[in-house]
Amino acid sequence: MSFKKLNPLLKERLEQQGFDAPLAFQKTILPKLKSGANVYGIAPKGSGKTTALIIAIIHKLKAEAADDAPRALVMVKDKQAALDLKEHFEIYTKGTDLRLYCAYEEYDIEKQREEIYYGVDVLIV
Repeated sequence: MSFKKLNPLLKERLEQQGFDAPLAFQKTILPKLKSGANVYGIAPKGSGKTTALIIAIIHKLKAEAADDAPRALVMVKDKQAALDLKEHFEIYTKGTDLRLYCAYEEYDIEKQREEIYYGVDVLIV
């Protein structure tokens, strides 16, 4: 699998992040993620796990019609992981119409509900 069939803006973001071709882990996991399969992957730090997840989600969302309900739910272990993931998503969604929201328990629940109510594509919790 290569990055050739991806959205041009997504390919541009990947190049800006130093990816000219998928890493070994990404080559293995991306086709499964893009097909919608549930996957569980274990790989060392720096193997491209986060980027593979983000690529697959963005690729799928850009191919579907938008909706006000969250179209992708990403659950992580804690607030810091959620904020880190949101930061990575922002790199790859810059210049797109995809809406992200990161919810965590320390923030006002009513404000979070309002943000989600008005529509997000990717909800990170």
